[in-house]
Amino acid sequence: MKRLISAFLAAVLTALMCVTAFAADVKLVFESSYNADTNSVIVEVYVENPGDMVSADLRLGFDHSVFEYVASGDNSTISDMMVISGLSVANTGLACVSAIFTEKCEDSYLTDGRLRLTTFTFTPLTEDFDINDFCLWAYSYDIGDTDISKSIAAVGNAALKNGKTEAISVAGSDNGSASASDKLNGKWYVYVIAVVAGVAIVAGVAVFAIKSGEKDEKAEKTADENKD
Repeated sequence: MKRLISAFLAAVLTALMCVTAFAADVKLVFESSYNADTNSVIVEVYVENPGDMVSADLRLGFDHSVFEYVASGDNSTISDMMVISGLSVANTGLACVSAIFTEKCEDSYLTDGRLRLTTFTFTPLTEDFDINDFCLWAYSYDIGDTDISKSIAAVGNAALKNGKTEAISVAGSDNGSASASDKLNGKWYVYVIAVVAGVAIVAGVAVFAIKSGEKDEKAEKTADENKD
């Protein structure tokens, strides 16, 4: 028995060490540029060395008195990944991007070691602005069944996180959840992305993992049998 317990603890410690190593390698990156022709600031969001990422919910904080959110463009061309981004209507000065893989991130999806997620566009509201005055952090970052977000360093102006670290309330319809479920058909987890229908603004994009697949099918079968 002692040997079994020792072997189990060793396996757990090894798994924890692997997760820690993943977290140490994961790096959030945002690159900003100014377009004088359109008077806009473009912020591109990446994850460097994403590892075996399954899903992630990242947040970009900004000073709403300096920048006005205009739009976001999801840059994913990967068939096994879904990305949704936009402006949180529940938190002032907060943009969000959520990404989900049907399995996990592969090295073949990366360009120069980076996974590109989305591009945010802002309009400066004052002449005194810094194109790098943003903060990017991970609210959730799942590798397998483990969330390593607390081990991933935020980048940028950390003060812009203040008051924006709570869970984002989700409103609106669940358009998009069906396609996410379809892409993850038969998997242990279904990732549901809640978005506001018909507009480019999301009411706080959030990623939720729930048991599905066989469990849902079993529930439906039981319900049908009860009717009969």
